[in-house]
Amino acid sequence: MRRIPPKQKAASAYTSAREHRRAAVLQRQRAARRELTYNLRALISNAIDKEEPGAETGEDDSRQDQALEETCDGAPMAMDEGGAQGSTQYFDEKGAHPNKRVRGKQAQFYASQFSIPEWMVDIPRDLNGHLSTEEGGGWFVMPRPEGKRCLMVASGGITVTQLMNGEVLHRFPSALPNGSPRAKGPKDGWTLLDCIYSEASRTYFVLDLLCWRKMELYDCTCEFRFFILRSKFEEELGRSGAGGGAGGAGGAGGAGGAGGGAEAAGGYLLEPLPYFECDSNGLRRAYGDYAPFVRDGLLFWSKQSYVEIGPSPLVLLWKDMKCSRYFLRETQQQQQQQHHHHPPLSCVLLVQKAKGEDGEKSGYVLSTLDDVVLGRTTLEEVNAWGLGQVQDGRAGGEREEEEQMLIRFWYEGATEDEKNNQQQLHGLQFDRKCSSKRAVADAWSKLLFHARAKKGIREGGTAVTFDTLLQAVERPVQKEVREESNDVEGMMC
Repeated sequence: MRRIPPKQKAASAYTSAREHRRAAVLQRQRAARRELTYNLRALISNAIDKEEPGAETGEDDSRQDQALEETCDGAPMAMDEGGAQGSTQYFDEKGAHPNKRVRGKQAQFYASQFSIPEWMVDIPRDLNGHLSTEEGGGWFVMPRPEGKRCLMVASGGITVTQLMNGEVLHRFPSALPNGSPRAKGPKDGWTLLDCIYSEASRTYFVLDLLCWRKMELYDCTCEFRFFILRSKFEEELGRSGAGGGAGGAGGAGGAGGAGGGAEAAGGYLLEPLPYFECDSNGLRRAYGDYAPFVRDGLLFWSKQSYVEIGPSPLVLLWKDMKCSRYFLRETQQQQQQQHHHHPPLSCVLLVQKAKGEDGEKSGYVLSTLDDVVLGRTTLEEVNAWGLGQVQDGRAGGEREEEEQMLIRFWYEGATEDEKNNQQQLHGLQFDRKCSSKRAVADAWSKLLFHARAKKGIREGGTAVTFDTLLQAVERPVQKEVREESNDVEGMMC
């Protein structure tokens, strides 16, 4: 038997460890790609197969509920429940309002397909890429229209829009690829847009391009997606006679303009939103220029960010009372109606069963969309709210404990200790349970942003204002010199 030299054996072990790491990374990438493709196909097939809102379905209701239940539970996010067949049996055994359970699963599935911006509680250092010394830095700023957030799916000769809770908003033919019988597109192809629908103008304002002609853009940078979106609207939809182009460069601080919408047969308009370089000129234009919609804040997009499903710190939302009609006004009106019996701010939290050290479920945990735990409560307190149990759907059935629910609370303020990673809500009071149309809880950044803005109005708090944004984009960013890098350079010398 040939003896392997010690040095060669060590090199072989080192190479093997490297190979394992490379194989693990490739495996994670393949798994992520499979999950994304599976979710997209489920999303698109459900959208196309659904009936028109308000259409009569008759005896097919139960079949549609079962099919939807199977799709939602069969997705990768719920594969641990044993697939579609096992999930259907699970609901049949529970038997507690099957339609309501299906709607809950549906809302969870569709809400998980959206990229949800965090609120701007602090200002990124590289907000203005022209002043940043870091490579690949910089952000875009975009005025956000007031309306309903939805996904637009064009496939099978029809265009369907769905809200975050999975409800169909509209079905109509459009000029998008595969969006109507006359629209050209690859066989079994689809186009997917992230939109906000404005009822006043019957316009779908396009936030982002996710898929075009079956080409997925989730792993492309924001800068590339924005460019492709406006190029495709100008080239393909413009040639089809469905409207003008997507608009050219928006001047010195602009990076695209509105006005290149494509009119659909149903009378709806598709229009990419204008976006600008996040310098002082672009920021002022996004904040104060004329727009064919009512503003509801500003969106900030990191140029190098990919599409991130769920809460994303690379897309930020900012509001003040000038560019948002309902910011900090809704709670003030509620205060007047309630005769000041409640704290000034409201939030929606996820209340779900907690597990103890022994694995048994014990009480409830209050958490945000981004899994920040803000407190705990007991089953007795939840029952005192008139919640926590649902009636068995079968005749004479017993009541059973509800696993999770979205609850609206009042709160007086929010504080955060970044050093110790601790978050806290003050003066939390129960308000009511949210309806089934509500899809997700609020993110912690929203609670903190509102609390700081409310405090800033009264006492000059630490809220991010438009003036501080202007100062940030006009101030050059100095590159940080870290002690670790100096130590490394010293060692190399």
